[in-house]
Amino acid sequence: MFPHQLQQKISLALKAINQSQSNSVVEPQKRTVRFTPQQTHFLEALQQSLGGKASFNDAVSHLVNLGMQMNEDPFFSYHQAKWQIDDVFKFHIIPSIFINTLLKAINIPEINETKINSKDALFQLLSPHVDKLAKFFNVSSAYLKGGNPFPYVMPYAQPFHHELLEQMERDSITEFQPIYSLLKYTCPESVGIDTALYVKIEYQLDLYKSINVVKPIGLYAASDIAVNQYESIAQTLRWRCFQFAIDLNTLNRFSMGTFLPEQAGRGLPCLSQ
Repeated sequence: MFPHQLQQKISLALKAINQSQSNSVVEPQKRTVRFTPQQTHFLEALQQSLGGKASFNDAVSHLVNLGMQMNEDPFFSYHQAKWQIDDVFKFHIIPSIFINTLLKAINIPEINETKINSKDALFQLLSPHVDKLAKFFNVSSAYLKGGNPFPYVMPYAQPFHHELLEQMERDSITEFQPIYSLLKYTCPESVGIDTALYVKIEYQLDLYKSINVVKPIGLYAASDIAVNQYESIAQTLRWRCFQFAIDLNTLNRFSMGTFLPEQAGRGLPCLSQ
């Protein structure tokens, strides 16, 4: 099975390839692949095991197909879930000393301090509560269960939902003194759908430690009336509003539902305040 972060990179690369080929007929290209002696011996053994008139190229193709199937097999979701539950804390930059503070606030039993730094123990103790975790972090339950390599579900050009922002205020953890922002990311390189809208909620866990959670609102054309309506509602609610320019690669990441930020320990794209 491919490592979970490699899964994301493969999916994003496939999306970019499909976009570049969507308007043209592309003939299959010949590829030259060089193998180490050990790899060649393995493939020759695989070729023999296939029997019949299987060629060396048949063995390579079989191995690639096997890798693709294994990467999608639900049997491996356990491994994915363990890594991705750990990731959701890392990407939100939540040190272990604050995990129980958060769990208590969302009605999940606290974890013994001797187990809180163990990825395996964290998974075993939190896996029954993935729906509560998903709701707080605004990620999909499928991601925390290992069934999806991308955390967010990014809606596509959905109609304006006039109660969405107010509902997010009602659902937030008030004891953490939430501060709300509307984030608008626009890609000048894109034609048509060029804007991603998110809500950012900043929570204060204690006097010195705050965390940001984000929720995708959707992808839109910048001219879409829904974009203006969300900005108007945010201003009425006295939210902070930020607008940033992004490149096409970042817009593609957002459309797939990747984390903000792209790597653990970094601030939100174009947003460090």
